Amino acid sequence: MLKKSLILCGHTGSHNRGADAIVKSTADLLRGCGGEVRLASYRRDADSRYGFEEYDDVCCYASGKTFLKFISLGFRVLHLHGVCEAVRQIPVIKSLKNCDAVSVSVGGDTYCYDMEPYQFREMNRACFKRGIPSVLWGCSVDKNIVENKSRYNDLMRYSLIFPREQETCDALISIGYPKKQIFKMCDPAFTLKPSRVSIPRDVLERGYIAVNASQVVADDNADPDIVFEAYRRLIEHILDNTDLYVAMVPHVYDGESQDVGVHRKICESFKADASKYSRIWMVEKFYNSKELKYIIANSRMLFAARTHASIAGYSSLVPTFVCGYSVKAVGIAKDLFGTTDNYVLMARDIAEGDELVRAFEWLNEHYTEVKSRLTEVMPEYVKQACDAARYLADYSWNN
Repeated sequence: MLKKSLILCGHTGSHNRGADAIVKSTADLLRGCGGEVRLASYRRDADSRYGFEEYDDVCCYASGKTFLKFISLGFRVLHLHGVCEAVRQIPVIKSLKNCDAVSVSVGGDTYCYDMEPYQFREMNRACFKRGIPSVLWGCSVDKNIVENKSRYNDLMRYSLIFPREQETCDALISIGYPKKQIFKMCDPAFTLKPSRVSIPRDVLERGYIAVNASQVVADDNADPDIVFEAYRRLIEHILDNTDLYVAMVPHVYDGESQDVGVHRKICESFKADASKYSRIWMVEKFYNSKELKYIIANSRMLFAARTHASIAGYSSLVPTFVCGYSVKAVGIAKDLFGTTDNYVLMARDIAEGDELVRAFEWLNEHYTEVKSRLTEVMPEYVKQACDAARYLADYSWNN
């Protein structure tokens, strides 16, 4: 059987190391199954900084002065978001048609939030219209969000959907998406291979707890400052009650939601105490997703806001606690542990500021059993991504 080429669509940019982890691990998985994999990039020059060696080729969405003027008119005057995005997709649609390829939309959390997924919707609609197979890959879906008619119709156009947690499988079935077109997997980034980087000698020898904070989780609480305070108290508690270092590990570097600035803000108060501040390793160097995974993999424990920071921890068998902001954190923890209790706290539920300290105490006390649990379940769990890649690469599209 002649295999179709696969084009990874919907990649929003590798400045978000979660997005980088998804496309890199997906390409590795599919190429390992004999698939030819291309990446569709919005910003080729920016994405090239993170390496293209995982892909057979790279194609680009529309850009240029004329297009940008059109986008500006559409957004600012006519509010034709969908039309603007449809125009942007044209070069990738041509590549899909010319290569007789499958559109693999790297779903992630696109269908978790109360906003129109224009980028995914217009690609999916264009593929449906032209008879091009369209796949939603490694996704989370919030049932309450997709009850919206536009998003419901969008999901129903996908040829196959690969949910990354059971919660999403259940949500899709409950809205009537055909069960035979669902293939459960884990997030592909669970298979991401870490790349070695230099860790400061003292930090590595003494050991460290990795902490990842984000403006995204803070904004999920009615009082963002209480979330920052909870992180500050967590760090202070670690410094006061252990001899370990704290490594502040970002997972998004650019844009309004970047993590480095948030980490600086949280740790500002420790500057007055040199003995404490000297035990905080601010990771600010430009690392890709594989390199950040190496840093997380060598930590004793991880407290994460970003989903793919937590995935780097889980898949490296690092006991991990998540300060979550969407259904994806809940679904992944339930699949791994059968519960979210003591593993996930939604940021919106932080009210006192001591919640993360209590989470640390529980995780530290139950460290061995949590690590044993991850060691036990991870091989079969990760195999889900490998099985999904094989299923997609070998799928018969009957045309």
